Parts: sequence; C-alpha cells; structure tokens
Amino acid sequence: MQEPTPRSGKRPMTTKTLVSCAVLSAISVVLARLVSLMPDASTRFSIEAAPIFLSGMLFGPLAGGLVGFCSDFVGCMMFSPFGYNPIFCVPPVLYGVFGGVFCHYLARKMSFGRLLVAFLPPVTIGSILYQSITLALMYFKGPFLDGLIYHLTTRSVQFGIVTLLNAFIILLLFRMKLFDRLGVWPPKSSNSNVKRKDPCTMNATEAIEYIHSVCWKGSVMGLERTQTLLKLMGNPEKKLKFVHIAGTNGKGSTAAMTASILQKAGYRTGLYTSPYIYRFHERMQVNGEEISDEELAAVTEYVKPLAESMEEHPTEFELVSCIAFEYFRRQNCDIVVLEVGMGGAMDSTNVIDVPEVAVITNIGLDHTEYLGDTVEKIAETKAGIFKENGDAVIYRSTPSVEAVLENICAQRSVKLKKADFDGLVLHSHSLEGQIFDCGSRKNLHLPLLGSHQLKNAAVVLGIIDTLIEKGWHITEENIRDGLRDTRWPGRFDVVGHDPLFIIDGGHNPQCFEALIKNIQDYLPGRKIIALTGVLADKDYADMYKPVLPYVEQFVCITPPNPRKLNAEQLAAYLQQVGAAASPCESIEEGVRTAVRLAGKDGVVLCFGSLYTIGSVRDALRNL
Repeated sequence: MQEPTPRSGKRPMTTKTLVSCAVLSAISVVLARLVSLMPDASTRFSIEAAPIFLSGMLFGPLAGGLVGFCSDFVGCMMFSPFGYNPIFCVPPVLYGVFGGVFCHYLARKMSFGRLLVAFLPPVTIGSILYQSITLALMYFKGPFLDGLIYHLTTRSVQFGIVTLLNAFIILLLFRMKLFDRLGVWPPKSSNSNVKRKDPCTMNATEAIEYIHSVCWKGSVMGLERTQTLLKLMGNPEKKLKFVHIAGTNGKGSTAAMTASILQKAGYRTGLYTSPYIYRFHERMQVNGEEISDEELAAVTEYVKPLAESMEEHPTEFELVSCIAFEYFRRQNCDIVVLEVGMGGAMDSTNVIDVPEVAVITNIGLDHTEYLGDTVEKIAETKAGIFKENGDAVIYRSTPSVEAVLENICAQRSVKLKKADFDGLVLHSHSLEGQIFDCGSRKNLHLPLLGSHQLKNAAVVLGIIDTLIEKGWHITEENIRDGLRDTRWPGRFDVVGHDPLFIIDGGHNPQCFEALIKNIQDYLPGRKIIALTGVLADKDYADMYKPVLPYVEQFVCITPPNPRKLNAEQLAAYLQQVGAAASPCESIEEGVRTAVRLAGKDGVVLCFGSLYTIGSVRDALRNL
C-alpha cells in the first residue's frame, strides 16, 4: 500500500503537490487582495500568510517558498497599481520556508503556542524588521529614523493581530483533521543520526523476527521508553482518537464488538489487541483487515533505527505499541479501539491523551506480582487509564471494587457509566449465537457465546452510548449490525463438527468459571475430552479443579511459549487430583489423540492457553 506521506525527508514535486500549492497560492492572493482591510497605503490587515505557511508545512520549505513568491507576484501583477517589486517578496517567501522548517516541530504536538513560535521568525524578520526598513528607505517622506520608528510601531500592531488570526485558523484546520484525511499530514519524522532506507528493504518475516528478538524481551513497567520512542516518531498517537480498554477478562471481546459497531457507523476504525491467536498481524487491524506484510515491514523498518538510537531500548510490547500507533496514523483512522496489554497506569498504551472513553472490563486476580494481590488493588492499577475530565464505562463488579473506581473517577472529574446488567434478558442461545435484550434495545443478536459475553455486550452498549453523547454519529441499525457481525476467534469458538471441536482461550480462574458455565449451557451431558496446556506462571491448580467433574479425559500439550508448563508436568498434576490425563509430545499428536478419544459423538474442548490455539487449528486442518 502506498503510504500517505513520503518516507524520507525529501518531498517529491508530484502533480498532486503542484496542484495543492497552486490552490494555496490562489487562496493567498484572494485573502490578500479581496478579503483584507487597508487603513492606509502601507498597512493591510489580511490572513494571506496562512496558506503560504501551510504550503511549507505540508510540502516542505522549497514548495512553501515558491508559493510565497507566486502569491506575491500574481497579487502584485493583477491588483497593485505599482506593479511587482521583488524587494517586497522576501516576507511571503520566508513564511513558506519557515512553515517547512517547523513542520516536524508542529507535528509532534499541534498547539496554538507552537504555531505562534513557528510564525515568530518570518513575522519578526520579514514582515516587521525587513519591510519596515525598506518602506522607511523607499517611501517615507522625512528622516529615515522617524520612518523606521513609524513603520516598526504600526507593523508590530498589525502583524501581532494578524499572526494570532493566522495561528488560530491553522490550528482549527488541523483540529478538523482536514490534512490528515487528504493524506498530506503529518510529515515523516527525520533523525539526523539515522540512515533512512527507501524503498523498504525489510520483509514481514524479518520484521516479526526483529520484534521477537531476544534483546526486546521483558515486561518492565513504566512509560518513559514508549514516550521517548513516540517523540522520535513525531508522536503519531497525538493524531488519533481512542477507546481505551483495560481489565482482566473480556478486553478483546469488548474491543471487537466496539470496533465492529464503529465500522458499521462508517468510521475508519483501528483495533489493537494482544496477544494474537493465529498470526501476529491480527494485533493491528483497520476496518477488520489485518495489517499487511508490506505495511508491517515498512512501519517496523521506520521505527527500528529510532528505537535503536535510544539509550534504553523499549520492551517488545512497547515496540509493538509504537508500531501500531504509527500504522493507525498512516491509515488515517477516525478512531482506534486500544486494548491494554497488562494493568493500566504503567501499560505502554497509557501514553495517549484523554481517550473518548476509558473502559474497564471484568476484574480478577491475574499478574498479581505486578498489579497487586487483591482485586481492589488491581482495580486501582487498571483505573490508571482514567484521565482528568474524561469519560469511563465499567463492567459491574463487587461493591468494594466499584467503590475504588468511583473514588478515582471523583478525584479526576471523570464521568462514570456502569454497564446495564439489570437490563439483560436472554431469549435464546445455541452454538450459532445468542438473542438478547439490553434495556430498551430488544432482540439483539450476538454470535459470541456465553452469559459473560452478554455482560461484555452491555459494556459495549455503554461505550457506544457515551460516544453518541459526545457527538459520534452511530445509529441503532449500526449497533445491531455491528453486534451481529462481530468476529472474535478463540472464545468458545466452534471450529469443527466431526467431532464437535471447540476452542476457548480461557487461561485464568475467572475464564474457567465462564468456561464451566458454557459447558453447562451448551454441552450438557456430552462426553468431553479436554485438550489442554497452560503456562507455568498461571495458578493452574485453582484453574483446573472446578472443571474436573465435566471432563472425561485430559489430553495434555505443551504451549509454544518460553513460560510453558511441560505436558508431562501438567498430566502428573491432573493425575494427582484424580483425573484421567495423558501427555503428548506435540500439539499435532495431542489433536489426533483428542479427536480419536472423542469419537463421532463426543466433544473436544481445547482450553488453558491462548498460545496453543494457532497450532491446534493448524493441526486440526491437517488431519
């Protein structure tokens, strides 16, 4: 896919660039000659400099300088009784040149103050000092010094007012994301210490190998590395709007439903999730399409030298998050549904400004070594995504957990909405989906299975209602269609029918509670063969005990992850607690064994780790 802006600092003079510059030049002439106030012959109040400055920002110093020259030349030749005087061409040329010089500075954070700083050199040097001197020398009838003082005084007032207007108008245009949508903003960040490669020389396999390389491994809490890398990249996250989702369970399903509805509403929607189920590309999607090999390679190649220039390298998740921000920025997303990796306050996704909505899904005990050893402490950590004067939606929880979240919202002036669980009414459910009501919304269809998914849907409806209140245009039809067409693999997901083969990514005690409820609701009285593997750092003793009565036999496999618990160890534990369990040397052998044991009428239920799902699916396809 062609990138929306050039990869290198050089900006080619394409036909699109030339036409855009011509349009900006014409606008400048109109503003200077037809939409202006002239109290006297040497004073003119107009905003003609804004399109010239913009041309430099959007297309570089050379283009900006040319637009400044052409605007002055055409305006003088067409409208001035004195014709064209090249001496007075310097200020408009400076506006265009300095627009290009300051473009990366402005791209890092567009603000009124930064725009004023960028306007200061051309205004001071060109419009006030230079032109005051030339006007005093050439046109003032009297001593030069008197003329200089007169012009300095009058032009300082004139251009003080005009500069404020120029900066305000440019800021307004960028707040409307006009140039983002046209694909001419922001510029690519340049770094004098980094050698650029153009065209891209990295392929997708090399990109993923680089991301997974050993030196990036780890989970080191803190935002500093992510902030540093994003600053080197020109802060792509500043150009995006977000729905930010934290929680122990249900983050991915909630994110998928939200993204599906926003896409149906016509918004270009990014989706960032972790971990992936089948392939790395799933982690970054736009309108349901995964990032392509070419895009992944191009963005990774762009980020790599910037990351390697840092004194303290980012972790793998931080690197991936920064790649995602840049990808969504290049894709001109209207909104991004952003899933937190772990925790909240110190998660690398929490570098974003105030999101459109901050969301907390179901909270349970997980990653206690990082997040706290009680659900209340974990809730406090996850509420780190709540930012001053923002909006929040939460999954209903225990009174103590909700009290923690309410207190934080009160401290930060966050408007809190709790999901409407009381309004949930289930009408029917099968392996094809569920029909339910939620408050005033009746007969909604959701393909995701389980009562916990209805609660996640209630959270999603709270998110959408909040967005509607904030001015996002989302119809009831968009909501129905979005829920109906949600796809989220690996969550009590039927992937085969002979025998019935279900994959579930349950990997902690809370997930197993939902899994047991699904077994009771969807598989009553069925012979169940469990194909299972787990990570060694999970509380697998508490995880497996509740599911023992529902499983006839366990087939144990080893997850393809460095934190794996070997199949032999898991089988030994299960045998210790009285279950029939046997280890398999490979996932392929495990799938074959489970299918054979289930027979035609049985059920293979795969659960325990998200990391096994891709390999299990591949092995099932190869049977």
